[in-house]
Amino acid sequence: MWTLQQHGEFVDVTYDWRIVAEKPLLRYGSFALRPFFAANHRWAMARGHESLALELRRRRGEKDVPAPPGVKFR
Repeated sequence: MWTLQQHGEFVDVTYDWRIVAEKPLLRYGSFALRPFFAANHRWAMARGHESLALELRRRRGEKDVPAPPGVKFR
């Protein structure tokens, strides 16, 4: 769920992400896998933050802004 709140010239954007584990492996193994899920979430949010910061710099017209990182499959 997205929430947007205007604060003068700026907007605070919040995304509330709720995960529902329906597969038995995830549902019953979530306790043991929680550290992995948390680390993966932190990694994904950091990559999103980097890309968003670059996009905002591009939209402001800053010069020499690098391209956003591409998708990497391992």
